[in-house]
Amino acid sequence: MTESENTSQTGVKSNVLIVDDEAELLQMVQIALKRSGHKVWVSKDMDGARNLIQLNPIEIVLADLTIEKENDGLIILDELIPRAPDIAVVIMTGNHDVQTAITCLRNGAFDYLLKPFNLNELISVVNKVAERRYKMIEQRNRIEEQIIVLSRFPSESPSPVLRVKTDGTILYANMASLPLLKEWNCGMGQKVPEFLKNFIIETFKAERQQDIEVQSNGRIYSFTVTPIKDSDFVYVYGHDITRLKETERELTILKNQAQEMALHDPLTGLPNRILFEDRLEQAITQSLRGGTKTAIAFFDIDNFKQINDTYGHKVGDQLLIKIANYVKEATRRADTVARWGGDELILLLTGLHNQEEANFVCERIRRSVQEKLRDDDLGISATLSMGVAVCPDDAQTTELLEQQADTALYAAKRRGKNMVVLFSDTDYVNIFQQKARLGILLRQAIDNNKIVPYYQPIIETKTKRIVAIEALARWFETELGWVPPSTFILMAEEEGLIDSLGEKIATKAFNDFKILRQNNLQISLNLNVSLRQMYSIDYVEKLLQLTKNYHLEPEWITIEITESQALVGSIKRGNPLKEIASAGFRLSIDDFGQGYSSFSSLQEMPLNELKIDMSFVRNMKTEKGLRIVKAIVELAKILDLGTIGEGVEDKDEYEILSEIGVDKLQGYYIGQPMAFEEITNYLDTNLKILT
Repeated sequence: MTESENTSQTGVKSNVLIVDDEAELLQMVQIALKRSGHKVWVSKDMDGARNLIQLNPIEIVLADLTIEKENDGLIILDELIPRAPDIAVVIMTGNHDVQTAITCLRNGAFDYLLKPFNLNELISVVNKVAERRYKMIEQRNRIEEQIIVLSRFPSESPSPVLRVKTDGTILYANMASLPLLKEWNCGMGQKVPEFLKNFIIETFKAERQQDIEVQSNGRIYSFTVTPIKDSDFVYVYGHDITRLKETERELTILKNQAQEMALHDPLTGLPNRILFEDRLEQAITQSLRGGTKTAIAFFDIDNFKQINDTYGHKVGDQLLIKIANYVKEATRRADTVARWGGDELILLLTGLHNQEEANFVCERIRRSVQEKLRDDDLGISATLSMGVAVCPDDAQTTELLEQQADTALYAAKRRGKNMVVLFSDTDYVNIFQQKARLGILLRQAIDNNKIVPYYQPIIETKTKRIVAIEALARWFETELGWVPPSTFILMAEEEGLIDSLGEKIATKAFNDFKILRQNNLQISLNLNVSLRQMYSIDYVEKLLQLTKNYHLEPEWITIEITESQALVGSIKRGNPLKEIASAGFRLSIDDFGQGYSSFSSLQEMPLNELKIDMSFVRNMKTEKGLRIVKAIVELAKILDLGTIGEGVEDKDEYEILSEIGVDKLQGYYIGQPMAFEEITNYLDTNLKILT
């Protein structure tokens, strides 16, 4: 393994040879690759290229398709095929015919570049080829190491030994070497065969030990020729390696079989998911470069479970094998049919022009397979459902393209089975596009501070005074209007944006709260936090830093989390709830009653108050609903916890909650969420309300 192969996963740097007769292109490519960390040699013709490959540790060759004469690139490709993957060939061509690229890849090229190409594309292709070559060599080395281990067995045959003069005259031969000498028709004092004599002369000139393999009388020997310093003779030590060679051949066969099994499904013989996704990744790359379409289609045998239950799993396997063969017969050589798992097959179609062509091909295959099944001696007339996704229209990555095809298959099943459905023809495509668009807008909204805290007042039932405000994230988007928090907060969680969103909301809320406290408003601030935020690195330290920046005290801040999040947070390693409480912040469980808190779990949590979920507040006018709220209040008193009734919308709810001893109230009856300017004016005039 060369030094460039022994690299980290951050990037494989390679020894690259560029073969092209365009001087300007040659210089441009050479400079770009050197800047990317690769070592580069250049040649303008075939002879120079061969000489450089002979003398240097070349790992990747970028060869123009036409150098001195037509298809010289293919000539050098043919010459280097036996040395792959030690030398990987990338063909550069100005011919934009897709068939030309396919021919190069089929002939053994690792990749191709269409002229003119930009430097980013060049670097991307070379880096991908270097990475792929590195992985292939790494796999081969592992296998070779296994072969070496397996081949370490003692030879049962004695070893022949000869002492031979530099002119080839035999000076000494042991008993084990006599059968060989007889085969060579020579003996003591005579000359060894010409091939061995020439090798001995070369070894003397090299002044170092060299090995040569010799076949004789059906046996294979490895001879080590060792020159003796300051003498005119060499020792020739022979080892019968016939069994070793046979073992190597057997291991090579086993290795090839193992590779075949590792990449193919044992039941159908089709490529498996690993091989399919490798081919799909290459197909997507070619599709994005060449402007063609690549499609994948999931096949599913309708009612396959019923077939298994009726005829047995053995017949079900036979049916799956037949369908796999029929699908393969109905596709082109350039396409790939693979087994995905269970009764699902997956098809890769390349070089398409549009989605209609993908639909036509899949429909033709579906009908062809079903017609052959009707005439088959198995006697089972099965139908197929197919879901199709097209690159780049539906997706541009393997994972997402597979997801869209699976969604289309689900739609085909729902529509009655026995049909082909394109992802673009499903209801899901609009949902997917809307979600993708909303994701883009969400990132922009967070970056541009368009999501801001609104504040809802909380009153104390005994004094009827406003004692706290809750910061609630609100987002108004020009083209969408008000986006529900339940939508964008969940999406922020899914997209990994919740930390950034939470930090911006907290920063703005703390700044606003500082201003209110400076105006001698003795209130506290409630802040909603997700479990993911609590488990982010240094979350508590960041909270404390914010309080320090805005001259606030931790005990003025109440952190609200939902009941289910509190349960998870209390049992996970690290327990962020205790860290938050230890730092001096208050803790409140939001939406209490919707989770599954046990009495013991509530005892263990460092809580200060429970917020009674609004669904219970709505049902208080029923006897059962009222008993539930009373039970929650009694539970809180036993645990020495405060209570907040949320979602209070009318006077009746307000009075009932006050009578049964709820400590604080919050809802539209008291005040709706307001922007900072509005809450400031509201607090100035409504510090005591509902008298």
